[in-house]
Formats: sequence, C-alpha cells, structure tokens
Amino acid sequence: MIKRLIPGLFLAGLLFFNACYYDNKEDLYIVEGNCNTTDVTFSQTIQPLINDQCVSCHKAGNANGNVLLDSYTAIKEQADNGKLLGCVHHESGYSAMPPGGTLSNCSLTQLDIWVQDGAPEN
Repeated sequence: MIKRLIPGLFLAGLLFFNACYYDNKEDLYIVEGNCNTTDVTFSQTIQPLINDQCVSCHKAGNANGNVLLDSYTAIKEQADNGKLLGCVHHESGYSAMPPGGTLSNCSLTQLDIWVQDGAPEN
C-alpha cells in the first residue's frame, strides 16, 4: 500500500512546484516595502548601490582583489563575467561581498534584474 502511495505523492509534489512558475518578470520580482524593482537603471539604482557598498574598497588606488567598481565599464565587466552576482550572492567559488555581511534582499533583486537585462548603461 505504501509503495503505491509514494509515487503518487511524488507526482503531486512535482505538479505543485510546477504551478509556482512565473511567466511575468514583474510578478517574479515583487518585493515588499519600498523596493523599486520595476524601473532598475544603472544611473538611478545600480551606480548608487555600488558607490555606497563597494567603491570604498574597489576604486583606483585601492582595488582590493584587483577588482575595480568605480565606472560603468568596470562594473559591467564584473556583471558580464558572473563575478558580481557570484560575490554578492555568496556563491561557492566567489569571494563573499560585502565582507562580513550581505546586501539587502532589495539590492540583490535589483542587481539580479539589471544583470539579467544585459547590464545596460541607461
């Protein structure tokens, strides 16, 4: 009896999790509070975040880990090679940034959106 029940439960679980898929990017990135996830731009969202959280350790003359984040070109390079998201999401094989902490869920979501959109300059 139990052997027959297990496959059924497994199938029901698959159907349940499959129903959680989002087709709409705006629905996927709804974040509670005052987090703007519908109008993420480099100049208004990403650059201020990077300036506030990263540039003090990643600028010309003080490029920790030889990583510069003080210009669009430098930030885009890190976004394109996967290191930006790897580091801020504390993924295995990347240096966890910022050291000793994490970015807010809002900031992480905004960075994800910007990178997934191709890390545009505007």
